[in-house]
Amino acid sequence: MIANLHTAKISTLGERVEDTFLISGGDLGNAASRIKLETELLERLKV
Repeated sequence: MIANLHTAKISTLGERVEDTFLISGGDLGNAASRIKLETELLERLKV
């Protein structure tokens, strides 16, 4: 899936980190596609 990244926000509070991304494009209107994208991102972010 190709998506456009509009903004990225990274917040830290002590040892906690929160990343927020605003994306558009691809097939994000489809719930199954959003879940697939989220799953792939979380898998790649694992340490």
